[in-house]
Amino acid sequence: MSCLNPALLKKLASRVTLQKLVNLKDSKDRLTSKLYARKLVQLTDADECIDGEEDEDEWESDASDLSLCINCNDLFTSEQEEWEVCPKAKV
Repeated sequence: MSCLNPALLKKLASRVTLQKLVNLKDSKDRLTSKLYARKLVQLTDADECIDGEEDEDEWESDASDLSLCINCNDLFTSEQEEWEVCPKAKV
């Protein structure tokens, strides 16, 4: 789906709810990962705030709760940090 320019992708991500995104069927992953990435940008970037379009109760954790693993560059929450061990971590 290279025909989706960044502006269109931004509009789509701002209009789709998290629940709809989770239930999206995209067997070849042509759209889902791009929408997830855009949603993440909207969550973490103050300039990307959506004025009243998203329900604040939709998000279970705050965006500041996200961390980046220095070993594998995966995102994780503080809850995951308590029980999940990175396979690339030196233990």
